[in-house]
Amino acid sequence: SIQHHGNYVRIGRAPLESPQAGIEHDSGTYACTGFTVRMMESIAVCIRENEPVLLVGETGGGKTSILQQLARISGRKLVVQNLSLQTDSTDILGGFRPLEIHHIARRVFQ
Repeated sequence: SIQHHGNYVRIGRAPLESPQAGIEHDSGTYACTGFTVRMMESIAVCIRENEPVLLVGETGGGKTSILQQLARISGRKLVVQNLSLQTDSTDILGGFRPLEIHHIARRVFQ
């Protein structure tokens, strides 16, 4: 079950601080089934403990929807990073791009 208590929301047995007071709690457009509440509870524990979360599954399985609902009811900002088999580590971590020394030296001497 999902319960709202002032500055936090309890998802199952996991309390999660809600940084925004007075947010809209239920739009009526999301069906909270037992599976989705248990998934949100597990994710809420990871958020509370500052642990990273990686959701893996088939396309259209509801991974993003669960996170969007969790972010909405807890008043948090959600940043979604869609990964695929073609995703490279530089897509996530960034990378170095080669520079020619005369571009750097020009700025120093100007």
